[in-house]
Amino acid sequence: MTPDRFAVLWGVFQLMLTHLTRPGLWLILGLATACGGGSPRSRNTSIPQKYFVLGDPRMLLDGTIKDSESFVKMGSVSEFDDYTLAGFTVFLPKVETSTIDTVSSQKELEDQNNTAGSSIETDLALYQFAVKGTEASYQPQGSGFSDYPILKFTQLGDRWDISSVGDELVIAEHYSLSDDGRVFSILVSNQDELGNYLAALTFTKVDGPQKAVPQLSNSYQYLAGTGLAIGWPKPLTISICGELTSTIQASFAQSVTAWSEAAGSPTGQLGSLRYQIEYVTQPKPFSDVNQHCISLVKNYRLEEQEDLAVFGVTLPTVDFQNFTLVDSHIIIFADALSRFREPVLTTTIHEVGHLLGLGHEFSRSSSGAILHPSIMGYSGVNSITSWDVAAILALYPD
Repeated sequence: MTPDRFAVLWGVFQLMLTHLTRPGLWLILGLATACGGGSPRSRNTSIPQKYFVLGDPRMLLDGTIKDSESFVKMGSVSEFDDYTLAGFTVFLPKVETSTIDTVSSQKELEDQNNTAGSSIETDLALYQFAVKGTEASYQPQGSGFSDYPILKFTQLGDRWDISSVGDELVIAEHYSLSDDGRVFSILVSNQDELGNYLAALTFTKVDGPQKAVPQLSNSYQYLAGTGLAIGWPKPLTISICGELTSTIQASFAQSVTAWSEAAGSPTGQLGSLRYQIEYVTQPKPFSDVNQHCISLVKNYRLEEQEDLAVFGVTLPTVDFQNFTLVDSHIIIFADALSRFREPVLTTTIHEVGHLLGLGHEFSRSSSGAILHPSIMGYSGVNSITSWDVAAILALYPD
């Protein structure tokens, strides 16, 4: 990306940060969202994060292996009580120009995508199942949550299959439950007046006292805000997903190892975080909580402005009890890269920074000068800087 191309975006990321208080198991949520998503402090999980796209969103499922059999069995519904809605993402087709905000300046772009600050503002409820005959509903408990989506399930053999989200009938595309049972997601589809859409809902377990939000005394930008160090708590497997050329595969792998190299760590380690890279030619859909993919999508656009391109999105999920990352997915858009002749490697290094836990670095002086050159900014820096290294090592100290 060149410095004067103000309307080119390296990435979008979506994150929901929650704080638990008592009594009543109320959850306080702060949502950090980036790249054209509006004010990052004014949203909550009752409102889906919408991506209006040019094309059919079901294209995101091409080449994936879906599991359409529900993990919610007839005798196990109570096992899914006391989960919180950690992510609600919808990909839907763009029809009217008004559905996509235009960006007219570098400042506006950075303001929309700024992760600075650490406010935690919005209420969130815990979900529980209620069974009545051959129907079951999954809904938030307590008053004041009428705008949160209620999921309805229908009995099918020995399991409960999702049938609607809110008032919308849906088709189950993919169910995913983590090995430890603390995270699950349901990916659904249907049609509305705009066309086909995909909706992914991710839930995380709350089953004990909540830890304090990990606040560091520094000015580094993380996904949840300045100094809010939410990272991966255990070894991480990053999957390079899909039928890719050897060149793309190598760029994706290098985008991960570049962080180790910059930090002076051996491949497979970044500070205290251990990771491995695997190659998966037939991956699960982007909502799967057990596979953290870097994927390439062709013939697909998230933007309409000719002077703007969204090169990639990163979708992380946080465990709200322990304030750790438990899932994340990167989607790289090939057409956008081609249209602006943007290197795959530079873009993917930026997105991997988000996957690892870094936010955007837009800090400027009163005169407008960039304070901290960073691969996580939009100022034309094309490699990992010493500021980036310091930020990531503060997140994963040896």
